[in-house]
Amino acid sequence: MDKKGFSGYCESKYLRISPYKVRKVADLIRKSTVKDALKILKIQPQNGANYLYKALHSAFHNAKNKGVTSEDDLYIDTLLVDESKKAKRFSPRARGRAFTILKRSCHIKVGIKEKVGENNGSKD
Repeated sequence: MDKKGFSGYCESKYLRISPYKVRKVADLIRKSTVKDALKILKIQPQNGANYLYKALHSAFHNAKNKGVTSEDDLYIDTLLVDESKKAKRFSPRARGRAFTILKRSCHIKVGIKEKVGENNGSKD
């Protein structure tokens, strides 16, 4: 994912939460405006919403630092939740066996852009 095409971009890496749990929350806010997505994430009870909120909030402020004029026209263009490394733990079982427990982690990548043209109500 290339960072150059976005108004704001953020990566959160090696988060100790399963990517399946984060993807459920990410599907709620995909392709929505940044202001609406931040409101939705603030009230979600899932733990993955906290991680997404932090990443989206950081991307939003990165866009503001880049000099985006209209904050209301920012929308989430790309939202990826990728699987990261897995920590392996072992649980003892009967007759000297051991079962593997996978502690999953994930990466979150958020790219936001500014709406242009007819969609944002401008005359261009």
